[in-house]
Amino acid sequence: MSSTRCSINISLLSSSAKLALARRHNLPHLNGKLVACTQPQRVAAISVATRVAEEMDANANVVSLGKEVGYSIPFEDMIEPGTTFLKYLTDDMLLQEAVADPNLQRYSTIIVDEAHERTLATDILIGLLKMVLKRRPDLKLIIMSATLDDAKFRKYISLGRQKAPLFTLPSRAFPVEIFYTREPEPDYLEAAILTVLMVHRVEDPGDILLFLTEEEEIQEACKKIASEADELINQDPDNIGPLVSSSGFLIPLLLHDDQAVHRDVK
Repeated sequence: MSSTRCSINISLLSSSAKLALARRHNLPHLNGKLVACTQPQRVAAISVATRVAEEMDANANVVSLGKEVGYSIPFEDMIEPGTTFLKYLTDDMLLQEAVADPNLQRYSTIIVDEAHERTLATDILIGLLKMVLKRRPDLKLIIMSATLDDAKFRKYISLGRQKAPLFTLPSRAFPVEIFYTREPEPDYLEAAILTVLMVHRVEDPGDILLFLTEEEEIQEACKKIASEADELINQDPDNIGPLVSSSGFLIPLLLHDDQAVHRDVK
């Protein structure tokens, strides 16, 4: 990627791609410029920055969060000017910087991660970066995604006759079986709760991930699942183990909330 100005990276597991890319010690942070990596959510910006700092420190013993690797989210800026060379930030934060610095001169490379989410801020940012590339021949742009329509993005982001190269990073994908209900469910929340309990009762021990649409539904589901699981154990204690292991609890993960919320439901 060092010989091209813009590239598109596709990985089945984008988390593995972003960690592998950021762990490289030859990131092009030259002449005091930074490498920026955008995330659509502030929780992701913090968690990825923390993980990358830990892994880079394990290899080099000179990297720490808030110094060499930092993050910038609304109302919180954890970087050290002159020291930070890898900066994670939300799309809207980079857009705000572009208001004061239209050419984003402080950055040598900009990585737009999770581009497939197509948030308003992400779409505006990619359009803005295409214009910046025309004005700054030294800027490098990397677009990363797990499920991106690479043909459309390559056509849009390419500069003239120079097509943006496509890099596919192999990742391990677990086998997935898809099952459908025979008829539409009148109450999808209740159906989801019953499915979780059925899986817990008949399948081998393991984790269950349930996606719901809003915080109220998540909290309600956690309470009902915990209550129903206790009743199942009381009815058949020899064959049904606890839904909650000794090392964890039912944890509602509010992925699109302003703050990371982890509340134990006992």
